[in-house]
Amino acid sequence: MDEKCNATICSNCKYFQRYYVLGCSRTFKPTQLGRCVNTDIAQSLSTKHIRKDDGCDLWQPYELQKLNIQYSLELRLQTIGNDVADILAVLRDVK
Repeated sequence: MDEKCNATICSNCKYFQRYYVLGCSRTFKPTQLGRCVNTDIAQSLSTKHIRKDDGCDLWQPYELQKLNIQYSLELRLQTIGNDVADILAVLRDVK
């Protein structure tokens, strides 16, 4: 199992976007299907790789995507924090 988690297969790629279905309990359940969102590869070629689950030359680890999302969220939260501080300063000036 650990080998599959570290393998260079489509389902472990940064560009793999998994499909989900809505379950009976009104929650989304992941499927084994998905698509490649990398615009540098032709759709027909990415579909062939996904069907075989063998990854292509553009494969990148999913961990990179998680780090990019985390960094983006940190920047957004910092901006929100600055905005809240500005609003608080304005409200203090109104009193």
